[in-house]
Amino acid sequence: MPRAVLVTALLLGGCMTVGPTPEQLALRAEFKQALDDCRTRFAVHVPRAKCANAADDKYLRPTYRYGDLLDVLEAQRMAIATRLDSGALTQADADLEFAKAKSELVSQEKARANQEQMIQLQQAAVLNSSLPVVCNTFGATTSCY
Repeated sequence: MPRAVLVTALLLGGCMTVGPTPEQLALRAEFKQALDDCRTRFAVHVPRAKCANAADDKYLRPTYRYGDLLDVLEAQRMAIATRLDSGALTQADADLEFAKAKSELVSQEKARANQEQMIQLQQAAVLNSSLPVVCNTFGATTSCY
């Protein structure tokens, strides 16, 4: 985000967070439409899953940080679709399995983000501990930095 836009948003909005850009909203709508098209075009689950995976690859993969997690989700989608088409799985069970798969993906994302944040904090602590501390006294006040 350009610095001027960020500064303007902070000045006008206080501590509010900046939401998705119009471009991001448009991409989300295109992605949702692509998935809806997959559901409409294909009655058989495996071709529908391939179509949904292609939509993931087009709309999510370019900006998604954890491509390996997306690979796992897409493989799970294909496995579930194969079992659905063979009659080995009911739609309700398939919905449950895929919900669990998406939940696991979110859990893995959060775990990785937390781990990355901890590493950054540790690196900052090491950097700060290696810097000299300077204290200045002015009257009865001492400031150290």
